[in-house]
Amino acid sequence: MSVKSIMLLLILATGLYLLLLLSVYGLQKFIIFQPIPLNKNFQFNFKIPHEEVFLSTKDSILINGIYFKTTTKKKGVILYFHGNADNLKRWGKYHTDFTDRGYDIFMIDYRGFGKSGGDISEQSYYEDARLAYDFLREKEAAEDIVIYGRSLGCAMATELATHVIARQLILETPFDNIRNTFKARFPILILPYDLKYSFPNDKFIQKVNLPIVIFEAAKDKLVLNKSTEGLIPYLKASDEFIKIDSAGHKNLSSFVQYQNELTRVLQ
Repeated sequence: MSVKSIMLLLILATGLYLLLLLSVYGLQKFIIFQPIPLNKNFQFNFKIPHEEVFLSTKDSILINGIYFKTTTKKKGVILYFHGNADNLKRWGKYHTDFTDRGYDIFMIDYRGFGKSGGDISEQSYYEDARLAYDFLREKEAAEDIVIYGRSLGCAMATELATHVIARQLILETPFDNIRNTFKARFPILILPYDLKYSFPNDKFIQKVNLPIVIFEAAKDKLVLNKSTEGLIPYLKASDEFIKIDSAGHKNLSSFVQYQNELTRVLQ
């Protein structure tokens, strides 16, 4: 191959790499967040007793939430922060993992998701998580609240847990931070600038005094184990890190191991 051909290939490869890098920066919002809006008149259809609520933020945005009631002897309440896609129509079905175990559960849709108003905003998501916690505190003792985060929702759960009282913090398929999550999935990328969104669970978790339980999916292809396990150095000796064998990012609930461990953790 001639020197000229090699130079052309290098220029082409460099151009493609720069294009990929620019795409990551330019499209990060659409990569991280995949909301599906719902019409305000949409009727949720869940068989278990539930109440739909709207919480008003300090900037007059309405945040949609659903409060599910257990039909068994009540042990406490779960404050649940869901993943990065869809809306409560999808996430509501997971109430059975908790209501069947004697827990009420309160879920909210983030700004821009489902019936919630407003635009995507990392800082606003943290503030809205506190709003949801304060809503529960009007009904429940702090010691009866379990904060539960799933995937992206782990950031809202963990940040909230740095400055409120609760029974414990449970994280399902969390990541250390968004930057490292991108780098783990795309190791060829060199990110010279900070991303717009950080969601730094590795920083938050160091400030959490609550008991912590982390569920990792052994075959997670979305949040790679390297990113989840980046949180291990920051756990307290009494915290738990549980790997669910053969599970992927979206199907922990279908594994007997997860169900057994969840029963133990929430006993």
